Amino acid sequence: MDFVSIFTALINTYGLWALFAISLIASASILFPVPSEVAVFLMGVAANPITIALVASTGSAIGELTVYGLGIGSEKILQKARKKTPKWIGDLDSAFKKYGFGLLFLFAATPLPFDAVGVVAGITKYKVERFLIATWCGKMVKNIVIAYAGAMGLGFVLNIFY
Repeated sequence: MDFVSIFTALINTYGLWALFAISLIASASILFPVPSEVAVFLMGVAANPITIALVASTGSAIGELTVYGLGIGSEKILQKARKKTPKWIGDLDSAFKKYGFGLLFLFAATPLPFDAVGVVAGITKYKVERFLIATWCGKMVKNIVIAYAGAMGLGFVLNIFY
């Protein structure tokens, strides 16, 4: 049995749940980066890249709620420490209302540090629904590219050697 057959069997047994969990944990971890993109790349060989991207993006978007929550907590601490909302939070809030969706999408779709913009979304109390939608859409774009790269690249290499 070759590598692709074994990997396909694993994915058919519990791979999508594993991918969901890996993506959720990777996005929820703030201090310790977990490269879920490797799992997306490898699973792109054995399953439909669109399905892989859907599962990984959903887990990842839900996991990113931790940075959003960190931002909400940070804002509450700042308010208690200063007894009122600092002016810069008001400025940040108005800018984020105008450009927040695009920023979230951009940072989720690229290797830019998403945690920073996720915290800002929480500080400004950006609507959680919009946060999740923008994050999911950006992660979906990134994961489709990675899954197709895995399907084409790794599949090509395996065909040469097996």
